[in-house]
Amino acid sequence: MVIRKLDDVGRIVIPKEMREVLTLEHGKGVAIKMEGGRVFLEKHSSACCVCEGTENKLMRVNRAFLCNNCYGKLA
Repeated sequence: MVIRKLDDVGRIVIPKEMREVLTLEHGKGVAIKMEGGRVFLEKHSSACCVCEGTENKLMRVNRAFLCNNCYGKLA
């Protein structure tokens, strides 16, 4: 566990080691959600993990995102 303080505008810094493990890059999106009083951060993806396409609607499967076409091929 890592403890960070909020700055004056409510920001926190994600430690470099954690950013490297998640391959979070400068300028890329981070998904933030709250469940039961806890906040979760995860790498945001806007492309299919198989074909890297962005044109079809994406769905989350475990920790990955698949487009409708790739999901249909796997099903």
